[in-house]
Amino acid sequence: MSTLVDKMEDAKRQAEQPGGTTGEGLRLAQNKYSPHMDIGHRKREKNSQKMWWNDIWRKGNKKKNKALRSKTYAEYKVHDNVKPMVENNYVFVNQGKTGGCFLASVLSILQLGGKSQELDTVLQNHNNALSKMKSGRSFEKLFLKDLNLEDDGYGTYWQPLQLLKKDVPDLITITTSVDFMWFRYKALGRANRRIKGSYNPAIGGTDLKSTEEYNEKILAYLRKLLDDGYVFATPFNGHFIAYIGYNDNGFLALGSYGENADKAGLHEVNETFDFADALASCIITKVPEPVEQLVEQMEKIEIKPVIRRSGRRRKKTNYKL
Repeated sequence: MSTLVDKMEDAKRQAEQPGGTTGEGLRLAQNKYSPHMDIGHRKREKNSQKMWWNDIWRKGNKKKNKALRSKTYAEYKVHDNVKPMVENNYVFVNQGKTGGCFLASVLSILQLGGKSQELDTVLQNHNNALSKMKSGRSFEKLFLKDLNLEDDGYGTYWQPLQLLKKDVPDLITITTSVDFMWFRYKALGRANRRIKGSYNPAIGGTDLKSTEEYNEKILAYLRKLLDDGYVFATPFNGHFIAYIGYNDNGFLALGSYGENADKAGLHEVNETFDFADALASCIITKVPEPVEQLVEQMEKIEIKPVIRRSGRRRKKTNYKL
């Protein structure tokens, strides 16, 4: 079966075929989040800090965290399969002080797709464990020491996934249930001179009139994914995270700073068309039905034989002939 990297490379080959792209000559949209708009490094950094570091750090107990998430879910359209997965099977990943949000988003997508057991096996092979990913220090150890990855920032999935294929092939092996979709050709590595237009005809069709029209189609595509029980992860405004719901004002994400950040591990992104305009690609997975989730939980249970020893002494019986 094809891995996520295989699908990504196949998408590049298809895009480089005649008719593999669309949108030639269309003007770019004005967007304060998009790299094609020159707003200056400092302003872009300020926008990123404002969105992802909103100083909402809390120390809630399990009951209060669950109640806060429940209140937040109610404000968004979140598929029925997603909530039990997050509440019962999901480890809230905390990337800590590293720049490893791309890896955190991959770990999130694999969990949401029901691959927690396989993921834990891979992490144990690298001297770590999924349960430890809630700790920023453990994630830092995994990222920098166990996997020996570089603490660099990335703008798309192309380069970091290629690095994982090279340095952590057993992790990429378990991504066969994860799909890839590109929106802008820059998501597929170096530009090719044969490319006519940078948009994906599978999203926008072949008769686009404007970039704004294309962005509307991206937005509709993402919302339909979530309606149909899928979730996706993507880099936006300098940060990779997984998205699990939406409303008219934006999207609901799973943050990458643990359960004590923001809305008990959830994060709100209040953007729609600017969000769609800034995206280059996303990775996608289907969230299993609750029954399948229960089966996965049962498979994790290790049954050990219990030997009971009675503390009562056996009564001695005398037999007379």
